[in-house]
Amino acid sequence: MDNCEHLLDACSALVQEVLARCPGISVVTTSREPLSVPGELVYRVPSLELPSGGEVDVRELSRLEAVQLFVERAWLTVPSFKLNSKTAPPVAEICHRLDGIPLALELAAARLAHFTVSELADGLGDALTLLGQRRRGRLDRQQTLAATLDWSYGLLDLEEQLVFRRLAVFAGGYDLDAAAAVCDVLGPLIIDLVSRLVDKSLVHAETAEPKTRYRLLEVVRQYAETRLSEADEMAACRRRHLDWYAAAAAAHDPDRGAAVVGEPSAWFDIEHDNLRAASATALATDPTQALELAVASWRFWVNRGLIAEGARWLTLALNASEERSALRARALAAMAVMHIRQAKATDLTAIGQEIVDLLNEHGEPRERAHGYHQRALLTFMAGDWRLAQAQSDEALRVAADFPAVTVSAQHFAGVLALARGEVDVARTRFDAALRALQHVPDETAPFFIAVALGWAVDERRDPPLPFGEETVLFGRRVGAQQAAGYVRLALALNERLGGNVNAALTLSDDAYARFHAVNDRYGEAYALSQHGHALRWVGQYAEADGYLQRSASLRRNLRDKRALAMALAGRALTAASAGTADEARTLGRESLAMVEESGDIAGVSVTSVNLGVAELLLADMPAALSWLDRALAVFPIPGGHRSLGWLHLLRAHVLRQLGDVEGSMISAEAAQAVFTRLGERSGVIAVQRICKGGLPTFSA
Repeated sequence: MDNCEHLLDACSALVQEVLARCPGISVVTTSREPLSVPGELVYRVPSLELPSGGEVDVRELSRLEAVQLFVERAWLTVPSFKLNSKTAPPVAEICHRLDGIPLALELAAARLAHFTVSELADGLGDALTLLGQRRRGRLDRQQTLAATLDWSYGLLDLEEQLVFRRLAVFAGGYDLDAAAAVCDVLGPLIIDLVSRLVDKSLVHAETAEPKTRYRLLEVVRQYAETRLSEADEMAACRRRHLDWYAAAAAAHDPDRGAAVVGEPSAWFDIEHDNLRAASATALATDPTQALELAVASWRFWVNRGLIAEGARWLTLALNASEERSALRARALAAMAVMHIRQAKATDLTAIGQEIVDLLNEHGEPRERAHGYHQRALLTFMAGDWRLAQAQSDEALRVAADFPAVTVSAQHFAGVLALARGEVDVARTRFDAALRALQHVPDETAPFFIAVALGWAVDERRDPPLPFGEETVLFGRRVGAQQAAGYVRLALALNERLGGNVNAALTLSDDAYARFHAVNDRYGEAYALSQHGHALRWVGQYAEADGYLQRSASLRRNLRDKRALAMALAGRALTAASAGTADEARTLGRESLAMVEESGDIAGVSVTSVNLGVAELLLADMPAALSWLDRALAVFPIPGGHRSLGWLHLLRAHVLRQLGDVEGSMISAEAAQAVFTRLGERSGVIAVQRICKGGLPTFSA
């Protein structure tokens, strides 16, 4: 058995060396020779070929070797063991958690005499205990994995032992700077010590990326963690780990105060596991630092579609740290964005009021004015437009001495007017925002809340068609140069809804140029999307799709799931408008799957609406009704209250087409009620135009 293990290791090392020297090699399956298990299909490791091109993923090859080794050892322990659709997932988890270590896999397979494979996978959180067993006829250092690691640890000198055990607090890898800080060892010395641990196969170096990262294999990390506890160093190491990652997260925070706000750094992706570990430590030992970590990380969670996780960390941090401060106000604003993505509008008004109270107590004068503006915006998102209008007017009065806050508050006042269909009032507000912006220096710290109407309603036909074109609250607070682009895009939509599409296209081009000048790829993608929707509006479908494709490409690279889903939904609407049914449905469902996966309930509703509109454009009324009903089932969604009336009116049309006159009348009455409650004049006028004599009638 020992010889077999050494042979497997030697073969694996040889294969990887050959692959490293021959980058043209790729792994292909040339045979599907099943192993001799009746009724089950289990594959050997794919053979290697040398095609003219292609690349190999050595990690995938290692995983295949690990699975085969585990299965072969499992049969020796339990001859009836079968690798099938039920056992494959836990087997894959076992091989992943044990990092493909041959001895660990053998010991794990031996435990199948006492556990099912699922129980074994679940128990690997304490792998050393679970896999520990004594077997006759073997050398002491090979009797258990722990004994093997004991033997290796004993060969280290004291400095190496110190660094090795302290590295256990890292989760998911680390670089040398982090290792030096957490291990409390000077930089030049940490390089030497980590290199020696790599040479002794206790630390794994990953050199595929531009900057080398190091990690302990999971079983080895668990062993090192035990040694760290025995040395009574756990608390101090975790404290240093927390301090390092809290400082690094703050340094990478896209909202840290730079005048031009960028996208969340890829650093957050790389260090995600360490940030989780640091957050857990902070919650237990330093609630204020837990809140700081959450505030520094929230835009990353939103951008990557980690809505549920972000909401959980923010909730835990807010509950743990009850200190009233400006920091808490920032955390509440982030929490509000999470609520909005989860379609939870209930607490938004109260959150806005608490932000005002906190900033009145602890904020600087400009921040206090900004708090009033935030409150009005959150009240609007909660659906109380009348109160939002009153709060917006108050925010403008409070912000009179602060041009930067005035810019953002005037822009929001314009969005609120545009939501009511008051295009002339909205234009006045947007123009006022641009005038105030002339008094704000480019280097001013971020002050502008990026918010958009989100829903555009084409009232040029009956029934009017509501389109979910964009996110309402972007979750960004940007500086002067980016604010100039956002205000121009608001004006562009205002011009389009007012019938001046050429002006809208010119404004979106101007906005794109401004975003491009400061390398704001989020803004660029938004401008391209709005340009595409304006072209769709006037029937230039091929050109519209080109702009929306460019927007989708940018958003895919940014890894912003919500924004990408909106671009795909826009392409679906364009394809449906052009009569390309298959493409429309494929793009629409891809968009829906994306927001469903991330737990973005508001996004699910928006994409469902667009799928319903697409089916109506494709003249499939039963399918349109199904999607509209699905969307309405989760309404109202924050920021989408105005669309609710238009959806009811659209549903009235679909039901009328399907012969359900009574249902059509009920939906039309529901639309009237929504428009009246919100004070959306254009909606009230549309219902009055369509419902002649109390009966909904729709022209072609």
